[in-house]
Amino acid sequence: MAKRLTILLTEDDEIHREMTHRMLGDLFDLHDAETGEQALELLDRITFHCVLLDNRLPDYTGIELLPLIARHEVPVIMLTSLVTDELIAEAEYGGCKWLISKDGLTTNALVDAISNAAVTPATR
Repeated sequence: MAKRLTILLTEDDEIHREMTHRMLGDLFDLHDAETGEQALELLDRITFHCVLLDNRLPDYTGIELLPLIARHEVPVIMLTSLVTDELIAEAEYGGCKWLISKDGLTTNALVDAISNAAVTPATR
């Protein structure tokens, strides 16, 4: 049996966290961070295959976190309620290749994004 991918879910909104757990909890090993600082602490301790990153956290924006996450060489999928051309450009500049709107988010779309983004730790 293949090892489950380990995903860091960085989301401060409890409803969105619970929804993501319902969508992905049976498929992936999810770890939660409610703030950017918590996410950085977890990244220092655990090797993740992918980070799901909310753009608006209490202490950071997703854009501000991208360069701090980049040192861990882990792909980031940014989740946001408001997708703008400016945000897309900033995310791409920060190294985030996947930006997904939370509006109408489906399990299949999220699983596809994770499958495309995630790499095994040994190949990073």
